[in-house]
Amino acid sequence: MGLDLAQSWRNPGTANVAPSAGPAFTGPLALPPPRHPNHRAAEVQLDDLLHAARHSGGRLVAGLSDQEIIQIMKLADKIGDPERLKTLRLLLRPRLATLRPPRPLLFERLLFLPLDPVIVERKKWSPGAPFRIPRSAMRPISRAVRRNLPTTVLLDMDEALAGRTTADHAAIEELGPPLWKHAAKALGQQNGSLPGWHLSGHSLAEGGFICHGCARLWQYVATAVPEAMA
Repeated sequence: MGLDLAQSWRNPGTANVAPSAGPAFTGPLALPPPRHPNHRAAEVQLDDLLHAARHSGGRLVAGLSDQEIIQIMKLADKIGDPERLKTLRLLLRPRLATLRPPRPLLFERLLFLPLDPVIVERKKWSPGAPFRIPRSAMRPISRAVRRNLPTTVLLDMDEALAGRTTADHAAIEELGPPLWKHAAKALGQQNGSLPGWHLSGHSLAEGGFICHGCARLWQYVATAVPEAMA
């Protein structure tokens, strides 16, 4: 295994573009700037955008500038609705794959950040080689890792992550390896019977396969990232 996973999160693309002071989206739908959005109004505007994007045959998304996509993702992150974020991610996937705008550095995002190259949608997943992680398994795995952390460690980590984004490489290099090492240990003996695992749509046998695979990858990146940064 090369250093692809260890380095995968260090490619910000054009994500460091400074946000403009003007409207977040200047196309046919005018989204409010994401700094202090009226929450309900922002939800309505984002829903309008999602509806238009679904029925434009890709034309609306193709016509967005990189800056507009960054602003839209910031707005969606502020709203924080998982279903809207999932729909938006699917619609913008080709652009996000190259743009990779900075996202809030939440616990689950930091946990899976180095594994991003092997994460796939549920319908594209199958057990076997090459190893892949279905997105549907991420939430129960993340919760299991959180439950396994000492309370003081978890509180300190949540405090350290507050206000940071995936563009903060120094924070990732500092906070990531200890978390990944702990996650590898926590999941190494799991058989898939995690709390809430039934909601993932996977069997216990598949859960064991996924957990053990994640544990091996986390063990690798927990060592490889510090070595790569040395």
